[in-house]
Amino acid sequence: MPCGTILEPSARAVRDLLRRRQLLVSKRTSLILALKNQYIRTHGQNLPLARVKSSSPEEMAGLFENCHERLAAEITKAEIDHLEESIKRI
Repeated sequence: MPCGTILEPSARAVRDLLRRRQLLVSKRTSLILALKNQYIRTHGQNLPLARVKSSSPEEMAGLFENCHERLAAEITKAEIDHLEESIKRI
């Protein structure tokens, strides 16, 4: 039966912070893939990752014609940017 390691209290905080970072990276990746899939469904072409990362939320919204798709793209890109900032802080 495998046994776990009980970390010192100071190391627990670092471990928990790294787990939080891993969760944020996973959420950011999911949002990027969702935005790319939305673009593929709408335009039938791939959206390069570099363009996703370098665009502002308003620029990302401008890629879509439908007002609902524009709003979804803008919100998704804003969330991606927020997660990026949080990941950098960690």
